[in-house]
Amino acid sequence: MDINGVLPVEYNTEDWVKHGQELRRPLLVHPSIVDGDTSVIVGGGLSGMVTGFRIAKKNPRRRVVILEKENCLGGVIDTWRSGDWLCDIAVSSARPHPAFWRLVNDLNLGGSFQGSKREAKERWIFLDGKYIKLSWKIIFRIGVIKVLKSLIKSKKGGLSVSELIPNKSFADAITLGIVNQYSESVDADFLFPSLTKFGESPNMGSMRLAKKIRRTFPLFEPEKGSFGSFDNGMRELIDKLGQELADMPNVTVILGSKYESLTEISEKFGVKTESIIWSAPGILQKNADSEVSVFVVGYKEEDVVEVPIGYGTLFPEPDIVFSGILHESDVHVGRRAPDGHRLFRLMVPISRWNGDEQEIIDCLTENFVDVAPVMFEKIGDRSIPAYEPGYMKRISTVDLDYTLTGWGGSGVSIVHVVDESERISELF
Repeated sequence: MDINGVLPVEYNTEDWVKHGQELRRPLLVHPSIVDGDTSVIVGGGLSGMVTGFRIAKKNPRRRVVILEKENCLGGVIDTWRSGDWLCDIAVSSARPHPAFWRLVNDLNLGGSFQGSKREAKERWIFLDGKYIKLSWKIIFRIGVIKVLKSLIKSKKGGLSVSELIPNKSFADAITLGIVNQYSESVDADFLFPSLTKFGESPNMGSMRLAKKIRRTFPLFEPEKGSFGSFDNGMRELIDKLGQELADMPNVTVILGSKYESLTEISEKFGVKTESIIWSAPGILQKNADSEVSVFVVGYKEEDVVEVPIGYGTLFPEPDIVFSGILHESDVHVGRRAPDGHRLFRLMVPISRWNGDEQEIIDCLTENFVDVAPVMFEKIGDRSIPAYEPGYMKRISTVDLDYTLTGWGGSGVSIVHVVDESERISELF
C-alpha cells in the first residue's frame, strides 16, 4: 500500500477482500514509520501488542520495542472470574471479520474460539417501560422517508449520529452502548462510515464484496448475526499474545515505562520521533473521556425465566442507572455461570448514578427482574474517548509527527484494532 501520511491513494480488489469496510477508516501513519531497523511502540494494550506481533513476525530481523507504563500488558482487555462465574470487563467478543479470525488462527487459539449461540442474537431497546426488538423494522418506527433523507444528508460528512438516525431514543441507545456518549455528541462518520460513505469506497458492490470476504475466514464461517469469542474470555487472547511476544527474539517488552515525551523515547532507543508508533490513549480527542463502571449480576435460572434469551438490552433513558445489560451467559458457548444460573453484565455511566450500589440493585428490581440477585459485584471501570461530530473529517487531514493506532485513532472496535495492525505491518 502507498502512504501519503494518512490515507492510501488507492486500494485494489485484494485489499478490499482482505480488510473489508475497515479501509474506509484513515490509516494515521507517518511516512517515516519504516525508517531505521527498530520500531518503538508506545502502549502495551491490545493495539500495541498486535501491532508489535505483526511487525515482528513479518520482519524477523527488525527490532520491536513495546513500552507499557503499567506492570502488565493488555490495557482495558481483561477477564474477571469468581468461582464458576466469568465475565469480560471490556470487550467480550469480536464481530465477524477475517482479520480477527486470522489473528486467532496465527496464535493457534482456534480450539477455544467459537461462534456465539444461535438463540442469543436478538437485541432490544427499553423505552417507556417496554422492550422494542432491534431489527431493520425499526426503520418503519422512525419513518422511511426521514431515514432516507438523513442518509442522503449524512454523505456530506461531519454530522452527529442523532442527525443520521432521526430518532433520539434509538440513536442514544446505540451510541451509549458503543462509546458511552449521547448521539448528538458522536460523529456519524466514526461509528457508521459505511452508511455515511466516508472515506474510500469498495471497487465492487457491497453484497459482492461480502460474498468474497465470507470465503476468506480461516477458522470457520460465522453465521449471520453471530460473534466470535473465547471459552475463557478475552484474557486468553492477551495471555497468548504476551507469550508469543516474549518468545520472539526480536521483541523487547518494557513494563513500568515512564517516558515523558516522544523526544526522550527517540533519544533513548535511537529512532526518529516520526517513526514511533503511538498505541496508548489518543491525544486527538478535543473533549474529555467519558467514564463507565462495569458490574456483573447473576440470578438463578428459575428466577429469570421471563427474561428472554438474547444478546442484550440498551437503556437510553437517563433516569435508568445502567445504559446497557449484556446477557453474558446467553451469548457465549464457553461457560460464564454455574449450572442453573445466568450472568448479565451492566454498563453504568458514572454520570447516571450517585455511587451507591444499592441504587443499581433498586433499578434492576424496578426495570429488569423483581428478584434479589445471587451475584452482584463491580468488576471494573472504563474510560472511553470522545469522538465529536466532524472527528473523522478532522483527523483525516491532521498532520501527525508520529503514527497513531488503536481506540484513540480512527476506530473503537476490537476488529478495527486488529485489522489496523495488519494494515500497518503490510507497509514494512
